[in-house]
Amino acid sequence: MWRLINNKTLSCVIASLLVVTFSTVMGVDNLKSENLTITLKAGDYQITAKEKGEQAVNMDGFGRLLEPGKPMLPAKTFMIAIPPGAKVQSVVTLGTTPIQIQGRYNIKPAPPVLPADNREEIVKECHLKWQHNYDVTYSSDQAYPEDVGEYLGTGGLRKYTFVKVAYSPFSYRPQSGKLIFTPSLIVSINYTLPSSSDQEYEKMLLDIKGDQRASQLLVNYPQAKEWYLPNKAEESPKQTYDYVIITTDALTGALSQWVNWKETLGFSVNTVTTTWIQSNYSGSDLQQKIRNFLIDKYIEWGIEYVLLVGDVSALPMRKCYPNPANHSPNSEYCPPTDYYYADLTGNWDSDGDGYYGEYNQDNVDFIPEVLVGRIPFSDTTSVTSICQKLVNFEQDTSDWKNNALLLGAISNYANEDNTGFPRTDGAVLMETMISNMLSGWNYTTMYEQAGLDPCTSYCDLSLNSYNVVSNWSANDYGIVNWWAHGSSDAAWRKWWEWDDGDGVPEGYEMGWETFFQNYDVSSLDNDHSAIIFSCSCDNGYPEQDNLAKRLLNHGSAGIVASTRVSWYNEGWSDELSGGNASMDYYFYYYLIHENQKVGDALFSDKVFYLNHLFWSPHDPEWTPQQNMLDFNLYGDPSLVRKGVSRLNYGDCNGDGTVELGDVVYLITYLYKNGPVPNPLLIGDVNHNGEVELGDVVYLINYLYKSGLPPK
Repeated sequence: MWRLINNKTLSCVIASLLVVTFSTVMGVDNLKSENLTITLKAGDYQITAKEKGEQAVNMDGFGRLLEPGKPMLPAKTFMIAIPPGAKVQSVVTLGTTPIQIQGRYNIKPAPPVLPADNREEIVKECHLKWQHNYDVTYSSDQAYPEDVGEYLGTGGLRKYTFVKVAYSPFSYRPQSGKLIFTPSLIVSINYTLPSSSDQEYEKMLLDIKGDQRASQLLVNYPQAKEWYLPNKAEESPKQTYDYVIITTDALTGALSQWVNWKETLGFSVNTVTTTWIQSNYSGSDLQQKIRNFLIDKYIEWGIEYVLLVGDVSALPMRKCYPNPANHSPNSEYCPPTDYYYADLTGNWDSDGDGYYGEYNQDNVDFIPEVLVGRIPFSDTTSVTSICQKLVNFEQDTSDWKNNALLLGAISNYANEDNTGFPRTDGAVLMETMISNMLSGWNYTTMYEQAGLDPCTSYCDLSLNSYNVVSNWSANDYGIVNWWAHGSSDAAWRKWWEWDDGDGVPEGYEMGWETFFQNYDVSSLDNDHSAIIFSCSCDNGYPEQDNLAKRLLNHGSAGIVASTRVSWYNEGWSDELSGGNASMDYYFYYYLIHENQKVGDALFSDKVFYLNHLFWSPHDPEWTPQQNMLDFNLYGDPSLVRKGVSRLNYGDCNGDGTVELGDVVYLITYLYKNGPVPNPLLIGDVNHNGEVELGDVVYLINYLYKSGLPPK
């Protein structure tokens, strides 16, 4: 499910591994002291010339340091597994012999990070922050970053515990122009293990739901797989539920058809009410009680997907405070989020001050144990209607789902308000998507064509309300994507309407207009509903009658939208440029290119963002954390974009027939870390609720010993 971006990335991570050594010493209190040493290696890199005599460094398999105003260099966070029950004592990182790259360099700085609502005073503050960082850093010859490797703490992925280490293969000395390359990083982890096994850990080892993700995320997964093998003496749970619905007593009846459909697809569904949770679990509020329930049951029941059904008055989101200096409950920079119910091993209030999700103060690890979506309605009519629509959507495998509507507005003009910074145009995101993932699709593009300095990229229609509403209403689109300004009830465009004669685009010269709003939703065809990413501010504002909620009710089969202000990186130029647009890009990458379910795609996207579009504990830039919290899914996290036709059990490789290749595919998945059958349940040919060796035997008996066919 959680795949790497390309073959180059795969080879980079394979190359990343590769020295593992152990030593064991008995310590005090009957704890075993052990050491794990791993060598991480850099990927191939390219140094390219940019404007103003600057250079950019890119590296295969790595992301970028994106601290505004400081050198933009390759970096990546690696997740290194440690054994069950291990407690980290120390982590030491040591770069191998550094190499000075010949020549003198002027490395391009990372861009400013701006609020997508264009709030003037905040934009000015962000530009001043960029200028301060730039002046301090580029007037010095201090190496940036100071450390090649950095220990970022520990985290959890279901039964797996891991250490997070950031690796920055390049450092730069601005005044002398020296660029230093460190080709590998040695990571030495000292930890202790209890001398006797823990019964709770033994039960956790039975969990296999996170193994596929772990195989893609943990750089030493082959070793981790052996550590986390279950004890054969332990019994598997007698009853499991991989799909859990949390709702109110009043809505359980409205979900019966949805439950039947999910069970038809092979899910084991359990509907749990908030009344039952509140009666059986403790917590300071309902949010904590719900999370405590999930923490208690996600391993025991084998929960993979969680659907919250109810608005935030019935099932509240968790209000978070990514900026630890801002605790205002009504601030645009304190987003409510459902991520709180997905990351079940992080500590969302580790400093105990009652303010959750504070950047660099609370130990949120952002690796999800379960995948969460929400139907944000508390009336039975809306819930019943939405569930029926989602059933119809998954039953539909027609070609219209490969039609895309791409809407790109301008976030800022070049040198807007005399800042000197480059233009940020949503058309760049849409064109990048077209080039990288929409081959063979039909798509309609709308970019800004009005006013002075319009978009120069070709588009099918000018971006405006009439064109968007009339075209979307008249055509069937499988995905709709926009990058624009936003409010709770609308997506907005701005254009340079007039000039006072100085040739500089200025705030008071801008025109503003909505191009899609709540009122327009009723015009859409609800029988051909799109999967939407709303790359804007506030479109998912849960306390109000927001645009995302309206669309899920009519016109969308699932929408990712921001609950408060989202943040963009000025001058966005490619998928690694960061900010909300990179989150948008990688959501569709995993949804389309990797064919993941909607919830899998969103959380794969966020983990990639976390590990590649980098921020560190020394970076005061909290805005990427707000983006992580902001964007939530209204819809079913297990939704299959292409739709689900009649399941052909045993056709594990998806070629339409059941034959020897499926046996090989299943064995490769089970024992060689191969790709997962899609969907996984088609591999459960003996229908015992698990995909395991018995299914391989069943297929062989069917194919070669006249056994019963898969049902």
